[in-house]
Amino acid sequence: MYNDELDYIRQEEAAGRILVLAPDKKLPVNHVCHDPRLMQQTYELGRQAAERTIDKIKLMMA
Repeated sequence: MYNDELDYIRQEEAAGRILVLAPDKKLPVNHVCHDPRLMQQTYELGRQAAERTIDKIKLMMA
């Protein structure tokens, strides 16, 4: 089921109906993290992904 959902997301993204915002590499945290350093790294990865995608985000929101 999980792989089917990933396939669906890829299809919708390819069709231009959704925008997937995700870091380029694996996150340095697991499901639960209390380490402020790792949490900051995770935040920065998300922010970098958003900055790389900002033009597409603006188009989707227009």
